[in-house]
Amino acid sequence: MDIFGYIELLIMAVMVLLTVSFYTIVERKCLSYAQSRKGPNKVVFLGLLQAVADGVKLLSKSMNEPFKSNFVYFTGAPMVMLGISLTCWYFLPGLGFKSAVGPILLVLCLFGVNVYCLIFSGWCSYSSYSMIGCVRAVAQSVSYEVCSFFSYCAQQLLEVTFFLGSSTSFFFSFLFIVILWMFVCMAETNRAPFDFAEGESELVSGFNVEYGSSLFTLIFLAEYGFILFLSSLTVSLFFPHSFYLMWSMVLSLVFIYSRGSLPRFRYDLLMMFSWKIILPLSIVVLMVGSIVVCI
Repeated sequence: MDIFGYIELLIMAVMVLLTVSFYTIVERKCLSYAQSRKGPNKVVFLGLLQAVADGVKLLSKSMNEPFKSNFVYFTGAPMVMLGISLTCWYFLPGLGFKSAVGPILLVLCLFGVNVYCLIFSGWCSYSSYSMIGCVRAVAQSVSYEVCSFFSYCAQQLLEVTFFLGSSTSFFFSFLFIVILWMFVCMAETNRAPFDFAEGESELVSGFNVEYGSSLFTLIFLAEYGFILFLSSLTVSLFFPHSFYLMWSMVLSLVFIYSRGSLPRFRYDLLMMFSWKIILPLSIVVLMVGSIVVCI
């Protein structure tokens, strides 16, 4: 890769981080109006720079790590998490690659690597609370990664079926997979009604209980970067590309709407929903798609 390629990657990373900052403002505004109150409206005009002010406040705080923590893993896990979130954007079909199959498989692999970041971020603190929180978050992520792989395979088979012209119920089948995929995306990004990483703040704070200042900012940016990426990836897989930006914005607003309207699951219901409902349905759709393609 030449110097222009590195500059392009740097510009893309900066644009993603700026998008994340303004997306947080939109989320706080939408949630505030859903609760009949004003959102952030004091910083500059209508609170447009509230995210920048919050970022400066977090970065200006002193960074204190636990005395007995493993410093390398404690500081490295959030950095790798943000790096994975930014790297996924390079594999988005239409940006770094023209094909759709190879990059998305790499994205699924990167999501698997992100699980290790959750493990290290909870384990390296040597705190019982963060360890319990990371075990719950990792179990949730691993469960829905299996469903995401089968959902993606089913989407590819249905797309082949559509091009072969042998599917009469293509629209309804595709809509069914879109719904499954959106459930998986919400669970993968720890969003409502599957936001147990945030819901544990009612007790402690989940796997990131010992994090603060700049390291917490990196985790925060990585989480919202995954949300925006999955919104764009869903458009690449299931929606027409003529209104790519509009569909991406609509799907990112779905994450906000779910947080402001849907109640939180119990953790046992979350795992049961994955292994007993989402996974069998995705396998059935995959098998039906395989049979139709073979016929």
